[in-house]
Amino acid sequence: GRKQIKYTVAFDGDLPCLSKIFTSRTCISEEKTIPQVVFEYSKKDHNAIFTFDRGVGKRETFRELSQQGTSFITRINPGAKYKLVRELENGKLRKIGSLELVKDLEVQLAKNRKEHWIFAEEKFRLTITRNPENGTEYWFLTNMIEINAEEVLSHYKKRWDIEVFFRFLKQELNLSHITSTNPNGIAVMMYM
Repeated sequence: GRKQIKYTVAFDGDLPCLSKIFTSRTCISEEKTIPQVVFEYSKKDHNAIFTFDRGVGKRETFRELSQQGTSFITRINPGAKYKLVRELENGKLRKIGSLELVKDLEVQLAKNRKEHWIFAEEKFRLTITRNPENGTEYWFLTNMIEINAEEVLSHYKKRWDIEVFFRFLKQELNLSHITSTNPNGIAVMMYM
């Protein structure tokens, strides 16, 4: 008897600029919902830079975003397989904010196809950093080769604003208790 919805929001740093409500069971995963919102909004704003977390990890999604000219920055799991195209910078652990730059690379990502790895033709930038306090590595992937490592991290850091916004929706507006399960009712509740 329980219904589950997925509410995905595009956030421009100040306000939500696009939101979509998903009620289908097939749309529980961020792997499906976030790309839908990104593809839809990128048609309106070709200059937008999209940042999203590791909920989106399909290499095919990264390829589609690049092919349509949509700029993005995301995190991928450390240890992901890639083929080095060229080294942009050997970070030598130089500080960027609270992190240290390990490497900044141009790469081709690998896909596992029936017990062997194949590498996609698309080239991406892989910025590998680590937290000097605990040694944890963070791998940032983007299709923007021309910007520097500081800009990659600066853009990704802005992603945290959406977490603050969702906290506001859940705690201040009590949106964790939805009184309607149809998309129009949820949208009305959000606008109210």
